[in-house]
Formats: sequence, C-alpha cells, structure tokens
Amino acid sequence: NQEFSYETALNDLDRARLDLLNTLDLPRNTMITPIEETDLSPVYPDIDLCLETAFKNRSDYLNGLITVERAKINLLLAQDNMLWNLDFSSRVSTARNNLENSPDSDTYDWEVGLMLEIPLYGDLSRKQTLLSAQTSLKQAELALDEIKQNITIEVQDAVREVTTRLKQVGMAE
Repeated sequence: NQEFSYETALNDLDRARLDLLNTLDLPRNTMITPIEETDLSPVYPDIDLCLETAFKNRSDYLNGLITVERAKINLLLAQDNMLWNLDFSSRVSTARNNLENSPDSDTYDWEVGLMLEIPLYGDLSRKQTLLSAQTSLKQAELALDEIKQNITIEVQDAVREVTTRLKQVGMAE
C-alpha cells in the first residue's frame, strides 16, 4: 500500500513537472532541481474575500445582475406607459406677400397645442405588458438568488478543500 502511494506521488510529481515545463515553454526533457529550500508558511483563504472576488469575476453572476437591471428598466417603462401622457406642440410658419413695399410683407402663422393621452380602462395590452414586466423581474431576481447560492456553495467548498489540504501538508511535515 505504501509502495503504491509512493508510485502515485512520483507520477503526480512528474505530471506537475511536465505541466510547469509546458507553461514555461521549455523542452520536456529539462530536469528541474531546487537550488535552495524555501520556507512556505501556509496562507489560509479568507471566505469573505474569496466570495467578493467570485462575485466580481463570475460571468454568470454579472449576467444575472444585468438581467435584473434590464427587467427593472422594462418594469419602469411598463409603469410609465400606464400613466397619462400630456404632450405640448407648437409650430410657426411664415408666408411672404407679393407687396414688397408693404410694411406687412411677411405674415406669420402660429399654432400651439396640447394633446392628452389617457389609457383606457378596456386596454388590456398595457396591463399585460406591466404584468409581464413584473413577472420577468421576479424571475430574474430568483435566478440571481440561485446563482448567488451556487457561487457561495462553490466558494465555501473550495475554501474548505484548501484548508484541508493545508492541514494535510502541515501534518506531512
């Protein structure tokens, strides 16, 4: 059993050496020998810092945030479409008379108006759009919460795994 573990450890060491050589773009037959021994003190990961980093860099979480913001904007637009709309309009036009020496050779035409648009009670399309926007926002928020939970679980598992490995290394020394 110890011989098997020893062979497995040698195999893992050789695989790590080859991965390092591949990363450094060195020939595969290069042998790496440490020149001096370094004192590596264990660094235990901070769960809060790891979570903060994960939330800043995970594309699924960032896409979820964008989806929630987009749903909020769509809801705001749907709510705005339910309100009354009062528009102001104006127009000025000029017309030139043929009498050139007349002091009133130009005539101006002025128009000013207000237009009030009131959503009717029977218009269900606006209400359906509002309900659809509310539903989309709730779905986006639920999806974001699920993504948060998954990321939190993944980070906690990774931190626990690192802590366990550091303890194993400490026991092996």
